[in-house]
Amino acid sequence: MFVFNEKEFEVGFVREVFDNRFSSSAKIKQRLKYHGFPFAVAIPSADKSKVLVSFGGNDQQYDYAAFAYHQAKDMLQDKAILIEPIEDNRYLYLRVTNGEIDSDKIVTEEDMLNDVYQTYKWKKDTENFDLIHAGAPNDQVRSVINKIAEPTYIDSILPQTRGGKKDRERLEPFRMRSVKEALQTKGIVRPKVKRTWAAIIAVVSISSALIMSDEPVQSQLQVIDPYKELKTLLTQTAVSPVPRLKQAYNMHLEMLQLPGWDLIEVDHMPSVSSYKIAQSSRGAIADLNTFAAKRNLSVAKLADGYQIVVPGLNRPVHKMAKDKVYYHSLENVTDILVGSIELWVPGVVVDIQRNQKGANDDWGKRQLVINFAGQYREDLLTISSIIESLNLPVALESANYKVKNEELNGSLVVTIIGKVEA
Repeated sequence: MFVFNEKEFEVGFVREVFDNRFSSSAKIKQRLKYHGFPFAVAIPSADKSKVLVSFGGNDQQYDYAAFAYHQAKDMLQDKAILIEPIEDNRYLYLRVTNGEIDSDKIVTEEDMLNDVYQTYKWKKDTENFDLIHAGAPNDQVRSVINKIAEPTYIDSILPQTRGGKKDRERLEPFRMRSVKEALQTKGIVRPKVKRTWAAIIAVVSISSALIMSDEPVQSQLQVIDPYKELKTLLTQTAVSPVPRLKQAYNMHLEMLQLPGWDLIEVDHMPSVSSYKIAQSSRGAIADLNTFAAKRNLSVAKLADGYQIVVPGLNRPVHKMAKDKVYYHSLENVTDILVGSIELWVPGVVVDIQRNQKGANDDWGKRQLVINFAGQYREDLLTISSIIESLNLPVALESANYKVKNEELNGSLVVTIIGKVEA
């Protein structure tokens, strides 16, 4: 998902929709942990029956798509496409289906017109879509969209990217913040907290009775859990590749906004990632330093280029430590993961390495090397989605791949963690 902050177009939001009712508060908090993001923006849908939530990793980011949706919500009850020019020949493109955001992005004017054309080409499927143009269109855009549809023209709804106090105040509810703060947004149903003194007194009474009891404490046999170390590994120690691959995809896109610099090599380790870039004839060091400073990243000078160091967006392999942890067979997970990757990422070859024994004979680890040979950044998301959707016990070990003409060549190393079947 796309946002823009001054002249930068940043990527990093995940959107979900929840029912606007008391019980959704707990679900939203669970999904925050699931995605591994610390912040969120939450707004009610146009008809107030849903809560639209975007999760992100930077509390200095603003969700401009949510802002635009909120400003024009009276016109976005059903199906609509909202477009507005921003700067540098780019457009905000926001598509709403059934009153909910289903696509938002920053695109060039040419891509915007192509998207609009493709949507309205099949009139029988899109006759209920309203086309809304905010802000002043140029003559070419007005001419083209008037031929495609019957657009509605409205005043600009986006704040100025270098606006003053008034714009900042308008934007503040759409800044990434803690879920607790985000759920205070007007129009969102919040659970009411009531203190039930009778229940509190009952708990105190029971506790007092237990403390005062003279009944001897019966000894119990100690139960040894053969999977104790495995559970610790899954819920605390091992790093999931899911958020890291999403983060890598986002960084690939962000690098496109750094003029005069080319991404040439990427390294991932469990705690940190590094992006090696090369300077073209028009690349400016000042632009590179500004790019890194805005994202709180560090830049290192290399013999043959520069390196941007990015702290890893990490979470444990098992999404929520309090859930029941299921232990899967190494063999089954290997078959599923290898088969799925080779099916959905054409051209990839997966090498299966030897097993590593765990703390005992009941469980172990198996390393896989996923070899890239001309794949694309979108394939990082595909691999991430396979692991996430199937909830596979897979940990990140390392990755190194070179980037040339947007193609990836190198490898991603992951480890499967599971039971060893006799």
